[in-house]
Parts: sequence; C-alpha cells; structure tokens
Amino acid sequence: MNLEKRLKDALNPEHVSVHASEETNERIQKIIKEHSAGQQKRVTKKQWKLAVSAICAVLLVGVWQIPAVKVVSAKVLRYFTTNITFRDGDKNESLSWQDAYVSIPEKAPKKEKVFTTMQEAGKQTGMDFLKSKDEYHGKKAVKYYPYLSGNGTMNGFMVIDSYYATGDLTDILVDWQIEDDGTFTAGQSSYRAGKKFKSPIEMQVLVRSDKDEGVNLKDHELEYSGTNLDYTDAGESSDAEIYLLENLGVKAVLETVYTDGPAFWNKEKESAVSHAFFIYQGMEYQFMGDVSRDTMKEFLNTLE
Repeated sequence: MNLEKRLKDALNPEHVSVHASEETNERIQKIIKEHSAGQQKRVTKKQWKLAVSAICAVLLVGVWQIPAVKVVSAKVLRYFTTNITFRDGDKNESLSWQDAYVSIPEKAPKKEKVFTTMQEAGKQTGMDFLKSKDEYHGKKAVKYYPYLSGNGTMNGFMVIDSYYATGDLTDILVDWQIEDDGTFTAGQSSYRAGKKFKSPIEMQVLVRSDKDEGVNLKDHELEYSGTNLDYTDAGESSDAEIYLLENLGVKAVLETVYTDGPAFWNKEKESAVSHAFFIYQGMEYQFMGDVSRDTMKEFLNTLE
C-alpha cells in the first residue's frame, strides 16, 4: 500500500474522534504529497513513523482548538522514558532512556518553517543540536514542525534534514524552493551514488518541551511520556545491536532496515539500510541511510 493511501486512511474522519479544520486538512495534504512525492512505493515502518510524526505536528495545531478534546495534565512530568525492544540472536532485549524535558525559548517559531541548515534551525529555536564535521552544507531543506497547544503553548517540535550527510555522493542537485514566508515548495533532487554512500543520511530530531499544557497524555500525543518502539519484526528489521557513542557518552540502537527508502532516493528495489536511534540531552535523534553498518558507525562517531 502506498504512503498517500495509508495516510489518508489513517486520517479518515471515520477512524478518528474529531474533525480537523479546512486549513488543517490542507496542511495534511501538503505533507502527504511531500512524503509520497507522487510515487507508488512500498512503505516501511520507519517511513510510516516519520510521515505520521509530521502529520501529528499538523493535527496538534488544529485538534487542540476543539474544547472537547483539550486535556491538561495535573502537573508537568519532569522526565520521559523511551524503551526499545529488539532481537538479539534468539531472544528479545531492550534498552531504555530516561531524560529531562527541554526548555524551549519563546523565540522558537510557532509555525511550520523550512531552514537551509541545522545551524539556522538551532539559532531560531534556541537549541544546541548535535553537529558533525561531515554535515552537508550545500543547498537543502531542513523542515521544522512545531507542536502547539490550543493556547499556543509550545509542547515540542520536530526537525527533519533529509540531506544531513552525503559522504561520497556526487553530482548532488537539490531543486527545492523555500518561499519568502519560510514554507516549502516540493521539488526534485538527484545524486550519484558513491562507494560508501548509496543515499544521503537523513537526520530527524524530536524535542519535547517542559511545558505540557494541552498534551493528552492518555492518547499518547507527541509520545510526550516517552516512546515504546518494537524492532523485533524480522520482516522489517534485523541485526539490532547496542552501540556506545563514546564522544557523547550515550548508547544507541543500530539496526538494519529493508526498504527502498523515501521517494527522492529513487531506488527501484529494497536494500539493507542502516538506522540508528538514541536520546541525547533530552532530544530524540534518528539517522537513516543506505550505507553499511560500519559507515553508519563512522558517521555517528563524528557527532559532538
């Protein structure tokens, strides 16, 4: 089933308890088009989670304006806990992180934006994102999705940089347009695969605010209390391992995912792709790219 159909089915009013506004529906359709790119491609769990995360950013803006669904917790939770379950040989193992919520400055944009670099995203949101000497600084679009309560309280945000690292890719051409108001106009991109990089490494960062006004904890909005991930499905992922990022002093879970990737990878068939997940200083990081496990480790070791 292609991504656009799955997203439309998931957001069908028959499947949800509230109706989004016309403006919200228009923004949902825009994100659907960005992620599907008009291509009929198989959707893996990793692509589905990423696309749904972007959709949730839109829904939180529209849905929380409906009084019937506003739920305010009794008090702010001080810590969130994320747990990953994965296969190690013939048994299941797990890894948990407990970290503090992040204080997001008032200057952080409260509307969707597109930045040209992670440095620009960090400056405008007041966040100190991880950096890498291997970050690609050519033309690209860094997408920013804020999560807001009905009263405009910043509950968190997500940043997605699809061209974070490009390694030995060549002939990179990104024809993505950023409008004057900071919004994104879908375009095209292309590159020539190298020996180590068959695609860019994508970076996704989820930031949970220490202000939880409007977050529906029972319905897992923003996965505010923490995320539970299951990587035990051998049909979707394999070879999971815990890897210590010595520069950061945190553990990551690395796995192999079988996918043809996002539409802009232009892959005709599935291949083994590396995916990494960890939490650092209250921010949830994910990296995915058509690179070997060793190449992904080399890249992760450049983060600081």
